[in-house]
Amino acid sequence: MTVKYRFLVLLFLFSAPLVQADTFTQGQTGQLRSFVTDEETYGFSSDATNLQSIYVVSEDGITLRMYDDQNRIERETRWNKDYSKIDSVFEYTYSGTKMTPSSKIEKYPSQSKEIEIQYNDTGIEEKRVVYKTEGTRREVVETVTWEYDSKGRIAEEKHLSGGTSPSEDKYAYLYNDNDLPPDYYVYKDGVLLEKTAYVSDTEYWSVVYFGNYEVWTRYVYGEKKEELYKLDGVIQRRSSF
Repeated sequence: MTVKYRFLVLLFLFSAPLVQADTFTQGQTGQLRSFVTDEETYGFSSDATNLQSIYVVSEDGITLRMYDDQNRIERETRWNKDYSKIDSVFEYTYSGTKMTPSSKIEKYPSQSKEIEIQYNDTGIEEKRVVYKTEGTRREVVETVTWEYDSKGRIAEEKHLSGGTSPSEDKYAYLYNDNDLPPDYYVYKDGVLLEKTAYVSDTEYWSVVYFGNYEVWTRYVYGEKKEELYKLDGVIQRRSSF
């Protein structure tokens, strides 16, 4: 057994439930082929240097994982409890020799749903498209995209609905240099609906917009302390609590 393969097997064993194995099966070269526990059965296939597949059988069903020649998971198929139908299929795509996927497709046949996910160069999800499926047809239900700042924090999140009358919800985050929670903005089809702006780690303002009319609420330690009512930016009324 090569060092590379031994590492993969040990990694999988230690990530599995810590229960006493009842039966081990090894190949002629000493490679682990399967083992059975009180709750699950694991089976492995490999060539001289690479893991090719792993299957897991339990009361929840069967999971089969297929790997490429770099030991990266390419496909995962999950069957239901009585093994009569496929619950889900996950397919992974990689760029070059990178170990993290560049994209993934999730298929849920019983739900008539598919999800396509794209990752950026750091392995963070940047786009998700949800489809309703019917035979070979796919209809976009929702598209979600994320943008990140230089520190890998979410700067913007957009939800675009499908259909004949699409609408867009956008959430924007503005981070401060003083370790306060980010200011938070909510938009609907490009129109600002509300925002939250932090004064300190114990105090923040919540603003709700109704066209040219605004309601400003100040919270301290999560309790409402003050409310301002503005029209065209001018305070019309002030309430204290």
